[in-house]
Amino acid sequence: MIMSLELPPTQGITGEKFFPNSLLRQLAFVIFYYKRVILVTFWSVVALSLAAAVFLPPVYVSSAKFSMSLSQQLDPLKKEPQYDIKNQMVRILLGQKELILSNQVLQVAAKRIYPQASPQELAELVDKLTRRITVTPPKGEDFEGSNVYYVNVQAPSAARAHELALAVTQAYKEAYAATSKSKSLYSYDFYAEQVEGLYKEMRAKDEKLRDFEVKHAANLVDILNMEGGTNKTNVEIGPKILLTETTRNRQRLVDQTLAQRKIIEILEDEAANNTLPVVMADMEGTGKALTAYRSKVTQLQLQLTELKTQFTGNYEPLRQLEKELTLSIELLRKEFWAIVKAKRIELESLDAQVQGDDRVIKQLEDKLVLMAQERSAYENLKQDYLLAKDAYVDARSKLEQARLAVALNQGKQDLTQVEMPELPLTPSKPNRLLLVALGVCAGACLGLALALSLDYFDHTLKTPEEVERFLQLPCLASVSRLGG
Repeated sequence: MIMSLELPPTQGITGEKFFPNSLLRQLAFVIFYYKRVILVTFWSVVALSLAAAVFLPPVYVSSAKFSMSLSQQLDPLKKEPQYDIKNQMVRILLGQKELILSNQVLQVAAKRIYPQASPQELAELVDKLTRRITVTPPKGEDFEGSNVYYVNVQAPSAARAHELALAVTQAYKEAYAATSKSKSLYSYDFYAEQVEGLYKEMRAKDEKLRDFEVKHAANLVDILNMEGGTNKTNVEIGPKILLTETTRNRQRLVDQTLAQRKIIEILEDEAANNTLPVVMADMEGTGKALTAYRSKVTQLQLQLTELKTQFTGNYEPLRQLEKELTLSIELLRKEFWAIVKAKRIELESLDAQVQGDDRVIKQLEDKLVLMAQERSAYENLKQDYLLAKDAYVDARSKLEQARLAVALNQGKQDLTQVEMPELPLTPSKPNRLLLVALGVCAGACLGLALALSLDYFDHTLKTPEEVERFLQLPCLASVSRLGG
């Protein structure tokens, strides 16, 4: 080996050294040059891995396998929409993991294993037990797409791992059953209280409806008759049809009144003339005296006409006949005016009847308005009662479902223990052969990396080629490494 010569790093030797002509040759040189460092590092790491493989305590794992099913829930409070079954299962499994790692389970398990432990010691045991338990699905920490999960318990001995696994498994099953039953009991109590409240509300509304029916019994038939429906008959009774008939009768009376008033006007005009009044057909049927006078006047007129053709005006029978005719006409006019007066009285009677119908119509309209209000109130009371009854029936149905869920303890049936914890025959870790293999690989890699790092930061010339190349001087001879 030639004598080493230290050069300042400013001459750029490091950059050129870093890219030798032959990288493989340079690597071989570095390994040969730093072989002591590599060997020391390698054997140190291997020794540490051997020590770890020999002295690390064994860890035994005992596992219990469980399966969760999604059966049709009887408990109304536990029913969920079925369109999200995948996420629903994930939530359920995560909930089971939290239950297994909860104090509710671990305290029971710790008490069974250490019955004489004090509360403080029990808290420490629960904390240690929490670190030793893992809950995982078959393929890792993701519960998605799986309904199976494992409860793994670690311990330094196989017997202890098996004992802990049995205790935790039993405590978990008891806690799950108790939780499921308590939820079902809560659901039952909830609906029982709801049913009681809805029953009281239904009874109160039913009594209110019955009181209304009793107070308005007189109008109830008419109120029910006002309700529409395909089963109604064509025969109508009550204020509605009475109003219709009274209105129709009033209109008829109004028409008669108008006609009567027009007739009276015509008769008065006829009576005002000096001529012989015209006797209408209905007047002849009404007053027989008028008819008699009319016949007598007609006869007298015929006789007078006949006598005038034969005698002069001084003829005494003719004059007597004229006086009789004049008297008969006056009597006819008086009878005519009496009939007109009767017509006026009849007109007043018609007006009175119209006014009476107006009063009846007003009363019927007021009654219909009142009945409409009572009908609306009755319909509201009836609808409130029916809604309260439907709510009560629905709550009773859900209460029966909750009672069946409590009787069957359905939640407990959804959990299935597929495998019991078994006594582990071999420790799960450490893997001693793997530790040694990893130590060998790590020692080799670490030694080589340390050698390369030392070579990278070493700026001395070590070979004749480097001397000739960087100093531009011929190398005449070289000596081996000197001792000391």
